[in-house]
Amino acid sequence: MKKFFSFFISKVFFLNLIIAIIVIIVIIKLTLLFLANYSHHGEKIKVPNLTNLSLQAAKQKLGILDLKCVVADSSYHRTIKPGNIIKQQPLPKAFVKKNRTIMLTMATQNPEKVSLHTTKDMSLRQAISMFNSLGLDINQLIYKPSYFSNLVLGFELNGEPLSSGDKILKYTKIDVIIGKKYGYTTTTPKLKNKTLNDAIFQTHSAGLNVGKLYFSTDVKTYTDSVSAVVYKQSISPGVKVIPGKKVDIYLQSKS
Repeated sequence: MKKFFSFFISKVFFLNLIIAIIVIIVIIKLTLLFLANYSHHGEKIKVPNLTNLSLQAAKQKLGILDLKCVVADSSYHRTIKPGNIIKQQPLPKAFVKKNRTIMLTMATQNPEKVSLHTTKDMSLRQAISMFNSLGLDINQLIYKPSYFSNLVLGFELNGEPLSSGDKILKYTKIDVIIGKKYGYTTTTPKLKNKTLNDAIFQTHSAGLNVGKLYFSTDVKTYTDSVSAVVYKQSISPGVKVIPGKKVDIYLQSKS
């Protein structure tokens, strides 16, 4: 027993221990070096912005950076040319490893078709909510005499009535026929500092139509128009008017 314990304090034991530790360290370093080379550890490539590029242009741009791409989805876009890229994943400026595949969504020629859930006996606000969920636009609100105010009487496309279940292209502008009791009035909303989409929503929700849109000279692109804010409206806020009246909206770049 004494010889057994004396071995653990002998020079031979410590020499073997040191050799074993060195061997383990070398194995660990070689393993890490192999993994680094295999997975390109530490190599980070910034993903470029591919929005609005054609698929061929995107492949060329990614190829230079040792990246790949694949079309994962397609969708209609109002401002991007069909066949060009709408969005990507990972997003621009993200850092990825070499040979990473970028997933692309391409713009299609025509928007998809959507079905109307119902065409009557709903409130104006319910109709606006349905349009927003389906991606449809209001062309104009048309008021007709009725026992109930702001009750939807139907929808029309190019003067023709629409029925529940009709399939319509997304982003189509549709007329909404609404009931109005005799003497019914509405109040103009406050649109100042609202974005274009918010101003349109507020105007329609008040039972009014959007008239002409006027953009200041600093609004030059579609993107500028989306982020622009209202600085003036043709009818002051809080004024009682007849439903269906048009409100002109003036917008400028958000400072």
